[in-house]
Amino acid sequence: MDRMRQFWTILLFGFVLTGFGAVVPKNEQPLELKAGWNLVALEGTPLLPQKELLPLKPLVFDKESQSYVRYVEGMELERGQAVWLYSEEAQSIELALVSTDAAQTSEAQPDGDPWSMIGAASDTPSWLEDVIQPFFRWDAQQGFAPTNDVVKGQGYWVRLK
Repeated sequence: MDRMRQFWTILLFGFVLTGFGAVVPKNEQPLELKAGWNLVALEGTPLLPQKELLPLKPLVFDKESQSYVRYVEGMELERGQAVWLYSEEAQSIELALVSTDAAQTSEAQPDGDPWSMIGAASDTPSWLEDVIQPFFRWDAQQGFAPTNDVVKGQGYWVRLK
C-alpha cells in the first residue's frame, strides 16, 4: 500500500472510531500561542484538524512552489514539520494527536535546498547536526531572530551545512 493511501486509511479509521468514542488521543500537545502568527512544530498527527487546527489558519511551506500554502484537511503533516498558526489573541490550547510515535512518523528533515523551514519535535532534533548555526526562529516583535537554541515545538528556518 502506498504511503498516501495508508495515511488516508489510518486517518479515516481514526475518525470512524472517534465518532463511536472508541479512540482517545495518544497524546496532547500544548501550544502557547501569542496574538498574531506563530511558527510551531507538531509532535504528531492531529486527531481533529477541522476542529482544532483549521480555525488557526495553518500555513505550511510547499517545496514545489517555494511558497506558503494554506493547510487543508487531508494534507499529510509530518512529525516535526513547521506550521504557521494564526491566533486572534494570546491563548493556550491542547492539540489532540493521533500518533506521536517517532518510529512511525519521521521527524521532518532539511530537504536538500540551502534553506529549509522545519520544526523541532524534540529537544534534540535529528536535523540539528546537519544545519549551520545560528538558525532563525520567529519572534512577533523582531521577526526572524537568530538563535543556537532549539525549543521543542518551535519552527525554524535553517541552512544546510
